[in-house]
Amino acid sequence: MKNIILLIILTFTLNAKLVDGVAIVVKGRAITLLDIKKEMKLLGLPAKKAADVLIRKKLEEIEIKERKISVANGEVYDDIKPTWVDKRIFMEVIILLYICIIRLRNSTISYGRVEFLR
Repeated sequence: MKNIILLIILTFTLNAKLVDGVAIVVKGRAITLLDIKKEMKLLGLPAKKAADVLIRKKLEEIEIKERKISVANGEVYDDIKPTWVDKRIFMEVIILLYICIIRLRNSTISYGRVEFLR
């Protein structure tokens, strides 16, 4: 009886699928198959590219910890703000140009100048 139970347990153990096994080790830190599958779903990438992304992220994490780098939220905002302001101004200019084009299309031309219809 004990042999049969042992045989059944052994059979289930051998037929078990690997769900969350270690796929890659980066500087002593593991990236699991589950991590790769999640990244594939999140980014819509094939397994190889998802693994590359995870390796890069893991290397960045390790370097940040080794070099003891920390960044305050204010520093990130201060760094992003000029770019955001430039893009906002650019978008406002594009919108104004678009409005001018629409008005020109709906305008009448008389005596060499443009008169906008309202």
